[in-house]
Amino acid sequence: ETDLAKGRICIKAGNYTMDVGNSGIKAFYTDSISGGSYTIHSTDDAVQAATVMVYGGEFTVESGDEGFNAKAAMYLRGGSATITKSSKPFVSTSVMAVSGGSWFGLGGGYVETMVPTEASVYTVASELPAEIASGAVVTIENASGTTIYSAVAGKKISSIYASSADFSA
Repeated sequence: ETDLAKGRICIKAGNYTMDVGNSGIKAFYTDSISGGSYTIHSTDDAVQAATVMVYGGEFTVESGDEGFNAKAAMYLRGGSATITKSSKPFVSTSVMAVSGGSWFGLGGGYVETMVPTEASVYTVASELPAEIASGAVVTIENASGTTIYSAVAGKKISSIYASSADFSA
């Protein structure tokens, strides 16, 4: 914690399957991910750091707590994630900037820190009007009926997060 040269993770490629009793990818200062394939089943956060920067990579996540948790800032610039189980799919206490990629998450709760502070792609972060049962299929379609996201809820959900270049006003 006191050495700024330590406590950082930078992953550029690879295939990772994690079934962990705590956090999946965790660093004190920065998680920087620019590629790879990740299947993360964690009892805590799937990805956690003070600053989370994702430039690429494909994530399939089931977490006991947050999917992606930034204690300060989160930058989602490329890549994709499908989170079917979490308390909250994407959370950042300060900056949440979304400028690329495809991000979809189902959560058991909602907080204002799920809403991006900056976004150059259309993003939805919302508390649902009614709870959806575990095992239900959740689908987002565009105006013409084409499915953009579809996933099976891994637990009861009451919030959704979705961001995609396929969305429009």
